[in-house]
Amino acid sequence: MVILLYGGVGAGKSAALSYLKEAYAADVIGTDETAHELYETGREGYRAVLRLLGERVKNGDGSLNREKMADLLYRDPALLEKLDAVIHPLVLSELKKRVSGSKAPCIVVETALPQKTESDMFDEVWYVYTPEEVRIERLMKNRGYSRERAREIMSRQPSEKEYRSHADLILDNGGTVEDLKRQIDDRMRRGMS
Repeated sequence: MVILLYGGVGAGKSAALSYLKEAYAADVIGTDETAHELYETGREGYRAVLRLLGERVKNGDGSLNREKMADLLYRDPALLEKLDAVIHPLVLSELKKRVSGSKAPCIVVETALPQKTESDMFDEVWYVYTPEEVRIERLMKNRGYSRERAREIMSRQPSEKEYRSHADLILDNGGTVEDLKRQIDDRMRRGMS
């Protein structure tokens, strides 16, 4: 079973992923981590960044300076779109390799932005839903964000309607961890039998 799991910042994706690893021996593959690996010196993503942003984003050791990259891309959405157009196919190709190479009974691909990862490689798409106020409280407590910073980050993510439109299953993570585990168990019993 191959699952795409997503949710907004502070939704509690990591709790769902930890439980899937622990209880179902899931192989978890993160899209962010995959993209970051593609930005390593000499890799395809690295070369794409240098073509678009130039040498100014390199550190002294030749690696990419992520802060400089983020600053440039944040100020120029058109540039970010161009980079995404190059990186997205590379990430998708790498994800396909990792999924096809995994021997795990359950493979979970984790992402924050579902519309950027649509593919026929997934058996199911799961959305981790958490009420906005709970997400804000989590971000303030766990990451030290101010309420304003949490709202700003959340405002740049897809709307609730967009998130729900891609999902085969909605996991409600507004309650306890046990509630979340119970929902996962219910779905996994049906899907893996």
